[in-house]
Amino acid sequence: MKLTQMKKAALVLAVLVASTSAHAYGKKENHERNKAQQRSAAISACTSKVMHKGHGQYWGFSNREAVDKGHNNYKVTGTLESKSTKGQHHFSCNVRHGEVVRWRVRKPHGSGNSNNAAAVGAGILAIAAIAAAANNDKHENHAHGASAFDDMRYLKRQCKQNIRRHISHDDQAVKSIHLDTAHLHNRTLVGNGGVIFRRGGGADISYKCKFDRRGQIYDGHYRFY
Repeated sequence: MKLTQMKKAALVLAVLVASTSAHAYGKKENHERNKAQQRSAAISACTSKVMHKGHGQYWGFSNREAVDKGHNNYKVTGTLESKSTKGQHHFSCNVRHGEVVRWRVRKPHGSGNSNNAAAVGAGILAIAAIAAAANNDKHENHAHGASAFDDMRYLKRQCKQNIRRHISHDDQAVKSIHLDTAHLHNRTLVGNGGVIFRRGGGADISYKCKFDRRGQIYDGHYRFY
C-alpha cells in the first residue's frame, strides 16, 4: 500500500472512531439528562401530592431527594414543616411512571410520639401489578370447581397477604394485620381494619381488593386514617 493510501485510510479510521465516540457520548449525555428530568419530575409530583393532601398544613419542603429504584420508579424523601403541629416531619413518596402511588408524612424518631411508626398523614397506595405478588393459596373446595367468592376467609386472607407485602416493601415491617369488616360487592372486597408494626405503634386502615373471575387480586388500594 502506498504512503498516500495509508494516510487516507488512517484519516478515515480516525473520523470513524471520533464519530462513534461522539455518538456514544451523546447517547450517554441524553440518558443522564432524561434521568435528571425524571428525578426532578418525581420530586415535583411528590411535593404537589403531599401539599394537596395536606390541605395547606404542610410547607417548608427541604432536603428533597429522589432515588432511582429502576424501571422509572423513584423513592422521594425529604422534610417539611407542619402548621398544625408546629414541628418538622419526614415525608416520602413512591412514584411509578410519573404517578404518586403512595405518600407518607411522619414525625422523626425520638420526637416523643409513641405511635411513631404510623403515618401522621398518609395517602392511598395503589396495589399496582398486585397479581405478580399473588401466591398459590387456594380457597376451600378449589379442586371441585367451587367459586372463590363463596369463601370469605380466602378472600380476606388474600387481601391481608397482599397489603402486608406492600407495606413491608416500604420498610414498614408488619407484625399483624386484622380486617374488622369485609363486604363483598360483585368481585370487590371492601372494609376497615388495622395494622400493628413490629417497631411499635399501629394504624387503622380502609381497604379495597378487586378480584378477577378466578379469585385472584388484580388491583385495589388501602389507606391509613
